[in-house]
Amino acid sequence: MTGTDLLTAGQVAERAGVHRTTVHHWEKDGKITAAATVNGIRLFTVEEVDRVIAERATSTEAVS
Repeated sequence: MTGTDLLTAGQVAERAGVHRTTVHHWEKDGKITAAATVNGIRLFTVEEVDRVIAERATSTEAVS
């Protein structure tokens, strides 16, 4: 996969280890931005998803 590959919310959730609803909350809260919408399906770049995953890992480490 390259940074320009697009993932659905379900694929993002699987990659991040969270529920799909969490991905929608992230988008609503401005933590992740959809790169495109096709027929009502929001798509996210791998680069954006990996950024959010890294931020979560960093914030989790800070709490520990």
